Amino acid sequence: MGEVKRWNPGALNGIASAIQQREQVLIHSGDDYGKILPVDGWEGSAADTAVSSHKNLMDQIETLAAGASVVCKALMQASDAIPACRTRSTARRSWRTVTTTSSATMAA
Repeated sequence: MGEVKRWNPGALNGIASAIQQREQVLIHSGDDYGKILPVDGWEGSAADTAVSSHKNLMDQIETLAAGASVVCKALMQASDAIPACRTRSTARRSWRTVTTTSSATMAA
């Protein structure tokens, strides 16, 4: 638990913010990209290929945005949990010190 002291909630929040910004870029870019097809009057195999490619890219954008959202949420939850972990770690260490000191006093 000694490592808990070195954990940096601010760094996790910074990373979460950066990911959240990139998620928003993906969402807005996906919204804009989603509006470009279908093109009225465009028919044939080239149009079909473009629609298929467009759908595949839209699916990838949605998957990336969803993944970014999950990672961002996990980072923020981890950052929020660090102070509680530190408190528990400190409390355990204090309790052990009291217990060890009490045992040593009783043995003397």
